Amino acid sequence: MKPPVDADSVLSAEAIEAAIPDIERYKAYAAMAETTRKWATVMDAKAVFISTLNAIVLSLMWAGFKFGDTSGPPLWLAAVATLLFCASLVLAVLVVTPRATLSAALKQPMIYTGEIRPVSFYGYVTKNYPAGKFGQYRDKVLGMDLRALSIESLEQHYTISHIAQQKSEYVRHASLTWIAGLAFTLVGTAIKFAS
Repeated sequence: MKPPVDADSVLSAEAIEAAIPDIERYKAYAAMAETTRKWATVMDAKAVFISTLNAIVLSLMWAGFKFGDTSGPPLWLAAVATLLFCASLVLAVLVVTPRATLSAALKQPMIYTGEIRPVSFYGYVTKNYPAGKFGQYRDKVLGMDLRALSIESLEQHYTISHIAQQKSEYVRHASLTWIAGLAFTLVGTAIKFAS
């Protein structure tokens, strides 16, 4: 069992800021955001894999094993499995659905306030700097010091972490739904070929 954290040994945000040079803090926060982006991409790849599995099993069920030519329990089990595979597919699509606002990313009404300017987030950039406003965007970004860029990178890590978690939950539910569909398919297939 780990001993509880001693409150006196925990550095405050101000102490961390004072101890780490701006450029190092910026690099660390940018690396954290990039790592989290990669996790979000992993979830997207898993959703594509699950979608592919759904398409393969549905094709086998209806074109290969011809469940449409059966009746009784095999047909009903295949119908339930099909509904589960379709639900799994919907969940997989939700993984790759864009989240272009802070509210969508955090699943609650929110806007950027104070000193946070997420200049690397496409939703923020396109909303605040529409076509023809590149000069204003350039000036804003070039006017940011290392501390502001560090805060922006840390904010991106925070927001993308929430997005990656949402994607992970959808992947989990899509996987479990697919497994349930596969179970109904296997039982229906066993009954179909046993009779």
